[in-house]
Amino acid sequence: MGWRDVGLKRPDNWLPTIGLALLIGIGYQVLDTVAISPLLQSLTGQSIDLSQFSFLKGSLPALLLFLVITWTEAAFIDRMFFRGYFFNRLTDFTESKRTGVIIALVVSTLIFGAAHAYQGITGVVDTFLAGLVLGLLYLFARRNLWLPILTHGIINTLGFLILFAGLFGS
Repeated sequence: MGWRDVGLKRPDNWLPTIGLALLIGIGYQVLDTVAISPLLQSLTGQSIDLSQFSFLKGSLPALLLFLVITWTEAAFIDRMFFRGYFFNRLTDFTESKRTGVIIALVVSTLIFGAAHAYQGITGVVDTFLAGLVLGLLYLFARRNLWLPILTHGIINTLGFLILFAGLFGS
């Protein structure tokens, strides 16, 4: 398989892709901060455990390091694996294309959410919902990874900026 086979192909036009990623990434982070996370916390009785990121508060070197990590590992490598490779391999197991896509979307997103178990149940569900949005963006972009990669990077960047500023998380 080549890079294009897993969805890493140049968008038809970069500017709308970047603009849409910014709009969705910022919108999702705001919605998550003011509505989704508080709702999940009230349902589960637990806050998202971000204690492992407490050293980010006020530390510019730590922030810069985590921005590099989030754009390479989280945004790029996660999307390449969870959507580009794993998602497409899961669709191969079904005879119905629609069924395969639904199964692949749900299973890959469940695993993505479970990978955030260190954040507690609220963090797992919160990450599952973000992963679902990223998976739908992958499908919306006709299985092109750039829109979900950029959106994921923007969501995480804003999250780390919020932690750096000490606005939430412990």
